[in-house]
Amino acid sequence: IPKAGEKEYYPMSSAQKRTYLLNQMDSGEIVYNMPEHHKLMGEVRPEKLREALQKLINRHEILRTSFTMIDGEPVQKILLHVEADFEYMEHSDESDEDLIDSFVKPFDLSNPPLVRVRLVNRGDYHLLSIDIHHIISDGMSSAIFTRELNALYNGEKLVPLTHQFKDYSEWMRTRDLSSQADYWKSQFNDEIPVLDMPLDYVRPQEQSYEGSILVRGIGKELTNKVKKIALENGATDFMVFMSAAMVLLSKYSRQEDIVIGTPISGRTHRDTEGMLGMFVNTLAMRGKPEAEKTYREFLAEIKETSLRAYENQEYPFEELVEAVDVTRDMSRSPLFDVMLSLQNNEVEEINLGDTDAEWTDAKDSIAKFDLSFDVVEYKGEYGVILEYCTALFKEESARLLVNHFIVLIEDLISDINKKLKDVQLINEGEKSEIIDKFNTKEVTYPRNITAVEMFEEQVEKNPENIAVVFEDKEVSYKELNEAANALGHKLRDLGVYPDDFVAIITDRSLEMIEAIFGVLKSGGTYLPIDPTYPEDRIKFMLEDTNPKAVLVYTDEEISIVNDMDIPVIDLADGEVFKGMPENLERVNKAEDAVYCIYTSGTTGKPKGVVLENTGLIGLVKSYEDVFEMTEEDRMMQFASYCFDQSVGDIFGTILNGATLYVVSTDMRYNMTDLEKYMKSNKITVASLTPKVIRELDVCNMKDLRLLDSGGEAAELDVLRKIAASGKKIINSYGPTEATVNTTYSEIKEDTEKVVIGKPACHTQVYIVNGDNLCGIGVPGELCITGDGLARGYLNREELTAEKFVKNPFGEGRMYHSGDLARWLPDGNIEYLGRIDEQVKIRGFRVELGEIESRIREIEGISDATVIARNDENGDKAIYAYYVVEEGEISVSAIRETLSVNLPDYMIPAYMMQIEKIPVNKNGKLDRKALPDIEVKTEREYIAPRN
Repeated sequence: IPKAGEKEYYPMSSAQKRTYLLNQMDSGEIVYNMPEHHKLMGEVRPEKLREALQKLINRHEILRTSFTMIDGEPVQKILLHVEADFEYMEHSDESDEDLIDSFVKPFDLSNPPLVRVRLVNRGDYHLLSIDIHHIISDGMSSAIFTRELNALYNGEKLVPLTHQFKDYSEWMRTRDLSSQADYWKSQFNDEIPVLDMPLDYVRPQEQSYEGSILVRGIGKELTNKVKKIALENGATDFMVFMSAAMVLLSKYSRQEDIVIGTPISGRTHRDTEGMLGMFVNTLAMRGKPEAEKTYREFLAEIKETSLRAYENQEYPFEELVEAVDVTRDMSRSPLFDVMLSLQNNEVEEINLGDTDAEWTDAKDSIAKFDLSFDVVEYKGEYGVILEYCTALFKEESARLLVNHFIVLIEDLISDINKKLKDVQLINEGEKSEIIDKFNTKEVTYPRNITAVEMFEEQVEKNPENIAVVFEDKEVSYKELNEAANALGHKLRDLGVYPDDFVAIITDRSLEMIEAIFGVLKSGGTYLPIDPTYPEDRIKFMLEDTNPKAVLVYTDEEISIVNDMDIPVIDLADGEVFKGMPENLERVNKAEDAVYCIYTSGTTGKPKGVVLENTGLIGLVKSYEDVFEMTEEDRMMQFASYCFDQSVGDIFGTILNGATLYVVSTDMRYNMTDLEKYMKSNKITVASLTPKVIRELDVCNMKDLRLLDSGGEAAELDVLRKIAASGKKIINSYGPTEATVNTTYSEIKEDTEKVVIGKPACHTQVYIVNGDNLCGIGVPGELCITGDGLARGYLNREELTAEKFVKNPFGEGRMYHSGDLARWLPDGNIEYLGRIDEQVKIRGFRVELGEIESRIREIEGISDATVIARNDENGDKAIYAYYVVEEGEISVSAIRETLSVNLPDYMIPAYMMQIEKIPVNKNGKLDRKALPDIEVKTEREYIAPRN
């Protein structure tokens, strides 16, 4: 390396420049400090240590260098003499922890030395703290610093330096790295992936550097296996760990394009061997751990990627970031969020005279990245030091991540011909916890009875209790039973028996409930049809089920089926529910169908889901278990009877002996009247969608004791407020195919995150990736087994076989829900959305619910909804609709407010103020009723250049 000429100022290297600029943006940060702390047993002479430090500063120009800005350009200046920053404390009442905490503080980069040392006499030992700023040092420089400090303290002579850092820095500026630049640009010339790790906390608007560390040894046996597999495949240990880390992140993120950063010493020339300085460069390693590849194939790819990266290691990472098309996001690092390094050289230890030294860790760490895996070899064994950002991850999640990493390495190298999709993250202990502990509920219920048997038990128990109320009508359990028997006999005369369908086409009424129980009494399966459905849809459902009879209430409903050869019974005829009041002979078994509900199908035609008695009885038991339903309860029946929540309302109430209050159709769309109705009828329990809950003043309903939120993602701000008023809040989840409710969670005043809870007593839940169980914290498809499963899709054998498969983890069948979720360490489940509806904007996965919450927080806005749809260019864009309390709030004002808390890519491109958020008959958002927004509100974002 040629010597640099003497001058007052020298340009900074690319790495120094980036570090300097980031440091200046927040000079109060200690992100780039490199502190270390040692306990020294034995005699330490403070003045001798001060002299050794001063000699070290005199020896290395970089320790006498200041960093500043001249004419807008970052430069460095070497001073002739700089006094050592050394402090000796003869005594201190502070704890080691507090001393360490107070020692680490920001450096003024313009005022060298950028290294400080403190020695504290603790009586039995000395506490030595050393802190160097990263702009003048790196990992290898720290080792050189320690080695030379030891030598100078111990009176040894050092070989004079032939070169200083400025020589290296100037030499690098003259190097032609164009071919290396071309290589790195080719690695990132397409869409650059953004890692989508599941987080415990919402990512802050600006990157947080709060961190902590976990240390875990992998054992000598696994260490030897790693070395053996590397040797057999012509790879290095680093390549094994890097490939394993990519597979791990792929499993967690469900992505098959992963970028991980790794540091490289940057000392490619022998003249740099004894220098101090910031030589380290960062290599952005990109791999594609695709599910169908074997580990042997993927390891070979990472080997080739690593070798090519080493060949091109001099190209500064900072210049790569500037050169490629990466979406800048102040909340995270550019290009990658995860770093991996491997140190297989023994760590340089402090050795001052006859002292024995041991490392002491600070209680808190700095996390420069979301996650950093430092693999260190010590005494023949590898250990993993995980540095994680505590603003994103809880300690228990970080611990699970390390455990999964080690289990995955073990599984990868046990059979390198195994496909990556079959690689396991969990050991037998964790598997047992998921299958046995998370899915076991100490609740028993009869599995061999039917809904009719349970109903008749309630009739016999409390015949005079009120069963159903509708407007000014009410019927007792005895009267409901007699009306159902009368209709049941008539249906039995028409030949209705188990698994025969009977369609009910009626508006909300008392007769609707009597008809449902009448069908069950006959032994048949009830099929609810909304009379407002399009005629073609109604006819399709009738043709698909071929019912033995159709029950209708108006002439209009009768006309729909006039040209179909199906017996019609008019529920408006007062004689229908009279005559033959005695119970019918029971003909059903627990496995017989009880109802069929049609849901939207991807083909454009609805699909009928057939549910059995066993699942319904389990659901009823879960109402008793979770809702604590008693005969004293008054349950409001709000959901459309064509929506599966109505099944829980109706049977969870009546089969538990409570009273069902059926809300009229008109009242379902008038929240003011609904609120009055709930108060005047002293409703104690209600199941509603979040959109409806938001419209009601639930806190002031003194009789309401329990509110069940379901059907859509819960709105935490609203539910926490209601919970604070003393009401029990349940968030329920479940697909139609699993008898309404699969999991339950309770929302409390201090709940931090909405979860869908734990499996109900009649279901078991597994979260899978392909055929493998996902570990705790790892996202996958939520699958359901147990009594709650539907029989399948009517006349859709192929679809049934696809969705309902043999349970690989136990007996019976398993339903693939298509929902993305993950287990949390406490056994709760976090819902992450539909697998086929993941929203990505500019490569970032976007949580629409977070944007909704931020809009609702804006003063003057009462409600909002956010959706993603393709714009006129066919690009995925975010659309927001908001409702104001009064007047108008401009779109520009909303954009300005959102920009404080959300990154640019999460700010809706299209926004519109509307009078009310439209909901459908089930109380869910009616996306089709949202107006089109043609004027784009987003302007192109330009990142600051300094």
